[in-house]
Amino acid sequence: FLLNRGFCMSTEKTSTQMTGGTGTACWDVCNPNHKAEDYTANGNGNVDLLNHITQGMIAQVREGLNNNVTCPAALNLADQTDKCPPGNMCPVKMRKQAKVKAGQGMCVVESAVDDRACYDMCDFSIPVNRFGEGAPQGASVKVMQFRNSGGCNAKPWLPWLI
Repeated sequence: FLLNRGFCMSTEKTSTQMTGGTGTACWDVCNPNHKAEDYTANGNGNVDLLNHITQGMIAQVREGLNNNVTCPAALNLADQTDKCPPGNMCPVKMRKQAKVKAGQGMCVVESAVDDRACYDMCDFSIPVNRFGEGAPQGASVKVMQFRNSGGCNAKPWLPWLI
């Protein structure tokens, strides 16, 4: 492996998975044949915090955001990463396309696994639990807290008071 790009991981599978196997395998973090989600530090899958951190680090390397490890530009890995992870704030371009105000857009899974949309957290016609589908734990709570914080109160109240 070239310059710190090797990542050794557990190949142990959980009991819910059909194929077994224990041990380790070492992959190049820039290998386009593997998604960032394929890299696991242990056999607990995506629910494990260590795996989540590892997969995030690999995604950062592929997006060119790591100063210590870089992937060859010819692989175009930055174009393959999830630009709007569910539960995160929407990227500016996506938020503007969805006509959502700054600070109010959250990425959600739309129809298929790889499709994303930017939903307005202040759109009360969207149930809070909809924001949590396919997102890390706590996304729905984040929306409830935002709605309850007054962040959705777009109308100025002072003129009504006077």
